[in-house]
Amino acid sequence: MANSSNVFIRELKALNQAKEILEQTGDSDVVSKENFVELCTHYESLLGDTRVITNISDRLQNKLNRANDVLHERSEEIKTINDQLNEQNLVLQNTIDELTKTKLSRRAATITIIAAMLLFILSEGLLEPIIEEQARKADYHANWISFAFKGFIALLLKPIEYLIERYLQREAIRKKERQEAVQEIQQKTKAAS
Repeated sequence: MANSSNVFIRELKALNQAKEILEQTGDSDVVSKENFVELCTHYESLLGDTRVITNISDRLQNKLNRANDVLHERSEEIKTINDQLNEQNLVLQNTIDELTKTKLSRRAATITIIAAMLLFILSEGLLEPIIEEQARKADYHANWISFAFKGFIALLLKPIEYLIERYLQREAIRKKERQEAVQEIQQKTKAAS
């Protein structure tokens, strides 16, 4: 944009001429019609230029106001969408957490079932003959001791499952934290590049 003093060069020239004419005329002198016509012509030109500049300025201001209104509306829309996305991300994260817990619970249950099978095989194969032999020597009922031992193993299954599940959850959390740390380092490395 041009310097404001350069925009009104003609008008300043006309003003200076009018001042010179005023200085040259005395209190009783009359300004010539030619000088007055020239002054009026310059003033009319100045007034026309001022109107054009004002109209352009008004149109630009209106465009700017409309653009600001559109930007404000878009900003509000983006904020609303962002809020919705945050809510959906929270729901999604909760769903992922629940699915992870379910997956870990299933894995813990599978490991517990395998452990139970191994304990029962161990019980039947190794401990049962020893219990029966000791019961015969002491004249006890071997069946009751065997049932009690198997009941004890069955009662241990739920605590074993709980401990395995907790261990798997801690490992999943550690894995997630490691992944987040690696992602953060990668983002910082990309930002630094």
